[in-house]
Amino acid sequence: MPLLPALAVAAAIAVGANWPSFRGEHGRGVADGTPPITWDAPSGAGIRWHVDIPGISHASPIVWNGRVYLITAVAEGSTLDLSAATAGSVIFATDTVEHEWRLYCLDASSGAVEWSRTVHTATPRQARHARGTYANATPATNGAVIVASLGNEGLFAFDMDGTLRWRVAMTPPRHDASLDPASSPIIAGNLAIVQNDWREGAFAAAYDLDNGREVWRVARNEGLAWSTPAFWKPASDQPQIVFNSARWIRGHDVATGTELWRLDNSVESPWDRVPTPVPAGDRLLIGGGGPQGALMSLTAGARGDISGDSPHMAWRVDRGSPYLPTPLVYDGLVYAVTDSGVLSVYREGDGTLVYRARIASDTGTISASPIAAGGHLYFASTDGDIFVVRAGNTFALAARNPMGSAMFASPAVWQNLLIIRTASGIYAVGA
Repeated sequence: MPLLPALAVAAAIAVGANWPSFRGEHGRGVADGTPPITWDAPSGAGIRWHVDIPGISHASPIVWNGRVYLITAVAEGSTLDLSAATAGSVIFATDTVEHEWRLYCLDASSGAVEWSRTVHTATPRQARHARGTYANATPATNGAVIVASLGNEGLFAFDMDGTLRWRVAMTPPRHDASLDPASSPIIAGNLAIVQNDWREGAFAAAYDLDNGREVWRVARNEGLAWSTPAFWKPASDQPQIVFNSARWIRGHDVATGTELWRLDNSVESPWDRVPTPVPAGDRLLIGGGGPQGALMSLTAGARGDISGDSPHMAWRVDRGSPYLPTPLVYDGLVYAVTDSGVLSVYREGDGTLVYRARIASDTGTISASPIAAGGHLYFASTDGDIFVVRAGNTFALAARNPMGSAMFASPAVWQNLLIIRTASGIYAVGA
């Protein structure tokens, strides 16, 4: 199947009405709708519907043609330990028992559960982090196929009614080579693309959506990473897939996996990357690594090693990049929030700092990536609040909305509804 026409069709379908993958269309985190600004989940004020979901998962919901899809991992006794440290020594959970991975489909307007499928049953090969889950990766869809990465259980493809079409096993060479896989699959044309940055045997690969046949694979030795790859189609260059890591940022040809360019991304510590590259026309925003990491804006057309003084580096901020949340580009500004809730805003064109402010004195930890819609930015915290900040050149906190439950997943938008995944369930906010 020719790749470029398929890419064009997929892009045309995905624009506007749907939220097909992690952070929506091409991971940009920007929606066309106008979601509400204020609500109160515990009291029900402003809540259109709410559904409790069993199990635990950090995967975000996706939406296609008025249906919400989400994944969860269910096992007796599985809980999140929010007191477990996020840095230093890892605290492991003790639920390495048989799990059911379930795929849910809900009506976006009413919240009615249209169906729930147990799509896989197994005992995980490795203990998870006490704050993590066995279903961290957000599914992706093109309206005909849903692809979901169930950690070290593999990559699964389903039709839109949850029937398994194919499965590709993805197991590290040893059980401790990965930790809570969280990189979400993406769809580019007729390819499902994954990034598996393990300590050993790491790779990125593309699979035919029709049958799961491996189309290309590239070996990687970048250290642990939880970044989701990005599809970037600049007007002045060919379509490409960009992978973020602590060693190199790399751009690859979509159709063949051939490396087009690379950029040195190393710092002393930490040794991992989480944020996803963000396409913005002929620019690509990329960051991660925490206080020592850089936030960079790259221009299209790069080839070879562009480390150092490159004309393709539009601008670079050397310190203060987010560690967990992916930044976003919205109405000419770049928004980057740290885990502790410090928001830095830059001009998209030249990287000039517009302002820096703490969202709230008690923001709590922000693990989820922000999204933007209707002139506002939405930040979900693990303490159970969603902070709404007005977009623009000056900081203005528009609202603080309690959800009553921790949040690790980025919200989705469908029409004017905000779809929110919490540790206990899923909500739709809006009239």
